[in-house]
Amino acid sequence: MATSLPVDRILASLEEQRAFHEEREAFHAGQAAMHQEQQAHHAAEYARVTQHYEAFKASAGAAAEIAARALPAEPEPPAPEEAQEEELLPPRISRSRLVEKVLAGLRTGTEVAPAWITHEINRRFGEQLPRPVSSRLVSNHLRQMVARGRLEIARPGTSHRETWYRTI
Repeated sequence: MATSLPVDRILASLEEQRAFHEEREAFHAGQAAMHQEQQAHHAAEYARVTQHYEAFKASAGAAAEIAARALPAEPEPPAPEEAQEEELLPPRISRSRLVEKVLAGLRTGTEVAPAWITHEINRRFGEQLPRPVSSRLVSNHLRQMVARGRLEIARPGTSHRETWYRTI
């Protein structure tokens, strides 16, 4: 591979490359020095924090024992099963049964909207459900209950307002 470059261009090119690599070498040498300083700083801080951590851990354990002796026995909280016995759901329950469960707790003649029933279901049973119940599902079930004669329409809805239902 023969090139016909003049000698002066070859020397200029080599000089540029030499200067570039010399500058990069100096830069990286400076970076290495800075990283060594930072490593030394962090090693010293690690040792200092570890010393304080161990000392605090030892004294905190002893202090907790002394504090526990001085405190009166804490009364046991009531069992959560007793407080929420009726709120626990079986492993598989239909969403429509949840609507009926919420409506069962209402007095006769109470007017409710699907949004409120949806909110109640999600508030009461949301942690036990795989995903929140939608107001569309609740509205469908309420319409079915009206058709079966278990609810009546209190205020008909429009495209911009939801229908209100009255318990019978």
